[in-house]
Amino acid sequence: MNRAPEEASRTEYDVLIIGGGIYGACVARDAAFRGLKVLLLEKGDFGHATSSNSHKIIHGGLRYLQHGNFTRMRESIKERSTLVRIAPHLVKPMPFLIPTYQHIGAKKSLLRIALQVNDLIAFDRNHQLPDAVQFPPSHVISNEQSLKRCSVINQSKLTGGAYYFDAQVHNSERLLLAMLQSAHDQGADLLNYVKVSKLLLARGSVMGVQAEDILSRNLMEIQAKLVVNCSGPWLDRFMSSGNGSAVPVRIPLLKAVVLVTNSLVDGVALGVPSQYSYVDADAIINKGSRYFFITPWRNRSLVGTFQARYDGNPDDACVTDEEIEAQLEEINASLPEARITRNDVQLVNWGLLPRSDALGVNKDVQLAKHAVIYDHEKKSGIRGMLSVSGVKFTTARAVAEKTVDLVLFKLRKQSIPCTTGIVPVYGGDIFCQDTLVREAMEQKPDSLPPECVSHIVSTYGSRFSEIFQYSGEDQKFGAQVIAHMPVTKAEVVHGVRKEMAQTLSDVVFRRTGLGTIGYPGTECLHTCAMLMA
Repeated sequence: MNRAPEEASRTEYDVLIIGGGIYGACVARDAAFRGLKVLLLEKGDFGHATSSNSHKIIHGGLRYLQHGNFTRMRESIKERSTLVRIAPHLVKPMPFLIPTYQHIGAKKSLLRIALQVNDLIAFDRNHQLPDAVQFPPSHVISNEQSLKRCSVINQSKLTGGAYYFDAQVHNSERLLLAMLQSAHDQGADLLNYVKVSKLLLARGSVMGVQAEDILSRNLMEIQAKLVVNCSGPWLDRFMSSGNGSAVPVRIPLLKAVVLVTNSLVDGVALGVPSQYSYVDADAIINKGSRYFFITPWRNRSLVGTFQARYDGNPDDACVTDEEIEAQLEEINASLPEARITRNDVQLVNWGLLPRSDALGVNKDVQLAKHAVIYDHEKKSGIRGMLSVSGVKFTTARAVAEKTVDLVLFKLRKQSIPCTTGIVPVYGGDIFCQDTLVREAMEQKPDSLPPECVSHIVSTYGSRFSEIFQYSGEDQKFGAQVIAHMPVTKAEVVHGVRKEMAQTLSDVVFRRTGLGTIGYPGTECLHTCAMLMA
């Protein structure tokens, strides 16, 4: 991928997508796969906001049982398996444990029934998945088995645990890039650091956009037959800034926070009921409290998700020290054995998501239940414009499929089957990762440390040789950026030359994982900056 903003103003596109998060990336990939001429514009770096700051969990929808929403469960289960199948180097099954107690939450017998129903609904969860990445059946386990799997569990009145499998994406930034690279291979044009300033309207139709290249400060007008707005929390604010009449929708927001802490669990994700009461206004069966999850990730733990109402400008959002302290207090009340302190917090992941207007009896903040595709021709008579308000990383591909179905209808083009759930993402054509690692070990350059090979395969999948080739140019590129992390200098160079990295943050947070588990140190930042220069 190479950045060429001057080409965009000379081309008329079938579809112009605003926003380079996971929803925009999936719409771009789907539209390109169906033969449309596609342009995606992102005002910052690809995935710089909420999409990069998730809990890394690919949900199968077990929690939707309390809503009796089996349709939503089926969609989540299908998409979880799809992501494992098309991106097996990045998405893998992970065990989850929810302890059961005599005095709080669902009892062991009820959870046993819930797990049985979940497995029944997910009867085809392993369809076309290799043996190594299949989802085992769920079951309940004893006190002893629960404590053996996770020693930090609160033992008071413990009766056992529910043991089931969901999936984890170990690098959500790379998955988003793989989606974009797949779209690019099919002819899509992609631009980061280009901000859409207003829509171009003529006779009640959107004809394209006016945009500014943030890096050069050049203005451009880009023609498109249809615009799809996937700008997340900026969805209605972007529209109201230029053409308020075009989008009579309001997206209420909540702030979602996940703490990256020192390691608390190993090999299993732990579900912990909050000590504070919580009532889901839409649930048929209420658990009485919200569950937090502590998941193992890259020798760290991800703790969350904490949610709070947010009514301000998305550009002004932040997480305060007071909020972090309150979150630590809440999780320590639920899991006193963990004893998490402020010093244990290495990084704070946060983003803005759509919230439901429905409130629980305690006025608890509620995450929106469904993604919404807005057709502005129906809403306000403005043709040539769709907006997508996404909720979950897990179902972004499926929502994109529905969006592109509508795009084809709007453009009066022949309906073309969607293949994004079948075709692997860039680097995802893998049958067995262990075999791929062995092949990579045989092909690795002499200058590349063996401990880096598995990391490169897990990051770039079947495209690992693209990273290896830099060592042929300069042996120093095979060296690690810093000694205690497997990221190589070649990955920094690759991020600049082939993945449109423009700033130090792009490389440290999104092309590599150097900054995503905590501050990587001055030496690391200096090395990356010199390589980029």
